[in-house]
Amino acid sequence: MDEDVIAWGFNMRMKIRIITIVFAILLLTPLMLVQVALAGHENPFQFSFYPHEIRFFKAKPDEVTNLIYETTDTPVVKGLHIYLEPLSYEENKQITSSKNIKSLKAIDKIYTILINIPSERTNPLSLYEFRRSILRYLVDREEISKNIAGSEPLFIPITRFHAEYRYVVNIDNEIRSRWKYSENLLRQSINKYLEVSGAVYQDGKITIRNKQVSLSIYSPKNDEIALAISSYIKEKLENIGFKIHTLDYKKEEADILINIYDYQNLTFYNLRNINGIYVGFERYKGIFLASIIYHNIATQHDELFKASSLSEQEYASLLQNFIKEGIEKSNEQPILLTYSYYVYNDDFDQGIENMVRSPLTGPLTDVFYRTVKLRLFPWNGWLLVGLNTDKQTYYNPILGFDDAWGKHLWMAMSDSAVVFQPYNTSVEPNRVVLVSVETSKGIKVPQDALVIDLSSGRFIEAGEGKQSRAKIVYRVLFSNFHHDEYMSIADILYSYYFLMEWISKTSDSDKKYDPELASIIGDRIKNLVGLKILKVEKKDIVIPGSFNGTRLTPWIEVYLNYSSYEIDSLVSYIPPWTTVPWELLVLMEEVAIEGKVAFSRTKASTDNIPLLDLVKGKSVNVLEKKLEELRMKNYIPKPLRGIVSEEEARKRWDALKKWYDEYGHFLVTNGPYMLTKSTNDMDILTVIRLPTYPLGVGSYDHLSIPRHSLIKKVYVNNNEVSQRELILLENNVDVNISLVVEVEEVRRFARNFTKIWRPSHMAEVMYYITGEHGNLIELGYALKSDEKGIYVIELKNMPSGVYNLNIVSTTRTKYFSQPYVVNYMQPDYFSFQIKIPEGREQQGEVTISMAEERNKAAPKFDIMIIIMYLAILGAISIVLFIIFNRVRHM
Repeated sequence: MDEDVIAWGFNMRMKIRIITIVFAILLLTPLMLVQVALAGHENPFQFSFYPHEIRFFKAKPDEVTNLIYETTDTPVVKGLHIYLEPLSYEENKQITSSKNIKSLKAIDKIYTILINIPSERTNPLSLYEFRRSILRYLVDREEISKNIAGSEPLFIPITRFHAEYRYVVNIDNEIRSRWKYSENLLRQSINKYLEVSGAVYQDGKITIRNKQVSLSIYSPKNDEIALAISSYIKEKLENIGFKIHTLDYKKEEADILINIYDYQNLTFYNLRNINGIYVGFERYKGIFLASIIYHNIATQHDELFKASSLSEQEYASLLQNFIKEGIEKSNEQPILLTYSYYVYNDDFDQGIENMVRSPLTGPLTDVFYRTVKLRLFPWNGWLLVGLNTDKQTYYNPILGFDDAWGKHLWMAMSDSAVVFQPYNTSVEPNRVVLVSVETSKGIKVPQDALVIDLSSGRFIEAGEGKQSRAKIVYRVLFSNFHHDEYMSIADILYSYYFLMEWISKTSDSDKKYDPELASIIGDRIKNLVGLKILKVEKKDIVIPGSFNGTRLTPWIEVYLNYSSYEIDSLVSYIPPWTTVPWELLVLMEEVAIEGKVAFSRTKASTDNIPLLDLVKGKSVNVLEKKLEELRMKNYIPKPLRGIVSEEEARKRWDALKKWYDEYGHFLVTNGPYMLTKSTNDMDILTVIRLPTYPLGVGSYDHLSIPRHSLIKKVYVNNNEVSQRELILLENNVDVNISLVVEVEEVRRFARNFTKIWRPSHMAEVMYYITGEHGNLIELGYALKSDEKGIYVIELKNMPSGVYNLNIVSTTRTKYFSQPYVVNYMQPDYFSFQIKIPEGREQQGEVTISMAEERNKAAPKFDIMIIIMYLAILGAISIVLFIIFNRVRHM
């Protein structure tokens, strides 16, 4: 045979092999994607999350740039991927001016102006009209923020990143157009003051009995922005004719105060993760911030904070009324907000990508560690995390991990029941998945449900007559603990019993009581009426030649004497979960009962004993001795007797002893990472890639890139309308509104991505109609038309009057068949007025989309992906068939 033919045949065979490999990859890829798709967060093709190792270490701000440029994993691991120390605008600007360094931002501080109401009539601030003028027309928020780099004006105490903003965006837009500096309006209120006080204008000064009227302003002396705001106010008031004194002490004596709210202190640093159950997610709600700033009227709106059954329209109406009342009556109003910045390595090879990004949290969230990916690896790699703080961490899963370092460490290595969803301020399922919720005043608790009985120290049956206000069914995703023992129902039961025991004070000498724990989670566990194990699903996991095991998923029904109109509040209230095994809870409990350690800083300080630490310090020696004692007894705590067998207990105690002998600490969890090294200035976490772990690579990728929507055009009865336009309609004409809506589409290329606007049905278009005086009349959702990106609102038989149409567009996107991501951050807003003349009698009827209408478009995405891959496979199969035939006939 000719050498060229032989060479061609050899090269062709090599090409066939290459194509076959590509074919196999293409064949496996959709299977892997479908596996993720069919199970939501579960059943990943690569277990646990992207990095295989996470290193936390101390770094100073002036080291950041050099560390980022030194980043490498060969021949040694060094450098920096993300710096979790908040930087100021100027610090961020300086560092990110270097190539391949970018930043994530998070709300840092919120500045407000507060007026103390004086009792003296000679003080102009005793007059309501003057106080209102100061808050609205003296402080020009747009002007101030332009002069303060990195800030933005804030008119209402709910930011554009909060989910509730979509209900009050109309109020925000209205006052933005009116609240400007106005000397004329200020002088009108001053003239009224002159009338009632006897003060006069004299040589450009406001005086009483020839003495200039003075006011005082308090501003923290160590905050440059607060000082700039107070200087601005001082200058404006002096121009009007007042004498101004600036104070940096005796805050309570000042007439006008510049208040500062540290947003991350209000939210992130007040979150508590108690054995995998979060307390404090509600602090991220816009209503929480609003109730702090409008504190003097918040108590009048208890129904907004405590109501258990509100429709969306009722909630929106209450919220609008609260904000409007706050605008009218509160003596404190927001001025502006600033951001802090977290710089990261954006190098093409050594950088990171895929991170969750929300200005409410920045990277300060569990989901950050479940999405962040090293660009050089499809998965695996060393994630290098820097912090500029002295490590003060107590490795304590009950009330420890409360410093900055500890919070990040615990979020990365442990698994909580649910995690915070930063784009809509709700929760995302993690290891506990909601199946169903029922709320009512008298839900019957089954007789065989389990109830905690502290008097006997056991779980007993509920018996007859017990009722609850909520019934929640969960699926609990079990896995191995780090010491290789698989989770059991006993772990869940004992975590509940432990909490109930330690928040219940039976006497002054009760050794099983911690006041700090009781204050944080006491109300929640007391509202646990009972629980019932419905069933346990079993799924065999077989990886030929590698692994053969079973994954268990119990269904647990929880009954609560608590209810809420917010599903996420119910789901995260007191879910059936533990992140540590029952034997470790027992071990910690026993040394605490003996008074050798305390779970909380409060108890440690009161009793002058060490705070529990599972990794370092005196606690470890105490725990080691107690472990040996309990292991020798094969101790089973009273609540678990009859539930845990002697053999099961022995295996657990032996596993914990083996773990301690190997790693030298007791921090055993069921999370995605385990602690393998800890020093004074470094912690190293190593991934757990066991097939029994139910989550993994890609499980949270639907949160990695937030998308936004845009209301491109609006038509009323086929005529295009503009923003804030007034439309006059004739009698007997129905109002047909059509909208052109675009959504950001993510285009990935190489290791980067870009966004383009495309007409889409993945928007969620809400509208609400308010009356001439701002009262909420109707709230609903636009319907999707057959044409992509076109939404329709039909208003029929509306009575005569003037109506404000407020249209708010957000996104509802989907990553394969994982949970929907509703992004309420920065909604697009469009408004116009409709005037309908007199003569119509029927009440308005508004067409509102049903919940299932909002879900229609999503499944098509998965089907199109599969069809696309099948088409590619078909084309490759034809090409391979032709090539093989040519080779065969040579």
